[in-house]
Amino acid sequence: MGTRAGWCLMNCRLGFGINKGTFASAKADMESQKKNGTLHPLSTLPKNVAVPIYIDTSSPYEHVIVSDKGTYYSDGKILTSLNGLKTFGWGELCDGVRVVKPVSTPKPTPTTFKVGDKVTLNKWVDYNGKSLVKTRDYYTISEIKGDRAVLKSGNVVYSAVKTSNLKKYTAPANNAPKIGNKVKTSATRDIFGNNLNLRIINDGQSVWKKTTDKNRAWLYKGGVLRCVVPVSSLKKV
Repeated sequence: MGTRAGWCLMNCRLGFGINKGTFASAKADMESQKKNGTLHPLSTLPKNVAVPIYIDTSSPYEHVIVSDKGTYYSDGKILTSLNGLKTFGWGELCDGVRVVKPVSTPKPTPTTFKVGDKVTLNKWVDYNGKSLVKTRDYYTISEIKGDRAVLKSGNVVYSAVKTSNLKKYTAPANNAPKIGNKVKTSATRDIFGNNLNLRIINDGQSVWKKTTDKNRAWLYKGGVLRCVVPVSSLKKV
């Protein structure tokens, strides 16, 4: 930043790396910004960038300083505060050249989920991307904060997941398999996380014998338990 007394606009311009100016004074620069809508009240001063601030003085040329991430510089000297100074506002331009550009902050996508909803997952991963084992047809949301939802199975916490990975649970149609039907399963692992040999399990002889709740199906061949899988993975043979 320049330090030449009486040349505040040039001093600020040099601080922004602008070699050639447009206006003859800080007042002319400020009035141009007021006209084109790039002058803003000091209450909206950004603290993450450097911008010019226009000061109301007794001089017909007014005065301009720089706020660099909240630290103020006047003609190259640090000001401890703006106390006692009357300001016109801060600008997006300096001496006719843009030094900052406003960007819009994207609004978070509103969630369509709420505590108590029955949901399942698009991908079986937790909030951090770690693989999960599907143990039920659906889980219940017990807590939502931002993009993070906590799922429970009964009274037991299952996992924290991203809300973008959720989908509402839809109960199976009436033609879904029932206890006593011969079934096949699309699950590759049982509810305990063990890999399934689908060539054997899906030989057309697996019978859904019983269930411990509405989500877990116990499959047998004869009197021998073959596996326990989510009910939603079943299809009638």
